[in-house]
Amino acid sequence: MTKIRSMVATCVVALVCVSNTAHAQVMGDAIESVQIRGIDLTTQVLELHNFGTGTQTLDDWRFCTHDELDGFDYTSATGLNGLSLDAGESLFVHWNNDAAGPNAINIAALGGAAVDDLLADTVGSAVSIGLYRGIGGFGSSSNLVDHVQYSFGGTNVGGATPRGSVAEGADLWTSPADWISVDASSTSIALTANPFPGAGASHGPSSYAVIPEPTTLLLGSLASLVLLARRK
Repeated sequence: MTKIRSMVATCVVALVCVSNTAHAQVMGDAIESVQIRGIDLTTQVLELHNFGTGTQTLDDWRFCTHDELDGFDYTSATGLNGLSLDAGESLFVHWNNDAAGPNAINIAALGGAAVDDLLADTVGSAVSIGLYRGIGGFGSSSNLVDHVQYSFGGTNVGGATPRGSVAEGADLWTSPADWISVDASSTSIALTANPFPGAGASHGPSSYAVIPEPTTLLLGSLASLVLLARRK
């Protein structure tokens, strides 16, 4: 059992190392240097990270979120005013409104509205998150900074409705029909690829790792060992 737990821990560490190594490459200082690096589905925390080499102010930046129950929800255009991200710095947005520390903020503090939670844990559920700058229209690709969409089982929920077509037009997402696949056992979504958004280097489901619960990893490891034993 100790060996299996060690294998599981090694797998999780390897995923983190892949992400960190990929992002060690220097990126430009366009606004797209700020990206959604991870979503913790257990604590309901979204991480914004500045992969650029300079400070990026967040004045007039806001979120547009959508799920299968709500229409588009927009945080206030001034909710992030006064905040900035230095190179290599993250801001953690807490959907449970339990933020603590200098680099954390509650979703309620941003004003406006947002989806109630970040979960897509049942059949037919999906979440789309867009990060915008400026006060222009949400249908404009030029105002979109980053975009992530995920659904239960990766099914196409709502097609282009959750801004997937806008993200595709901005070279930020591969296709409106492409959804990161999660389920009830998923605990987090982590960006593992390093293509700089734009110029045809769009992110898509393959750009992210979905981490299941440790018990699910453990059961998977046990099943693999049993299969190997039977083959021998």
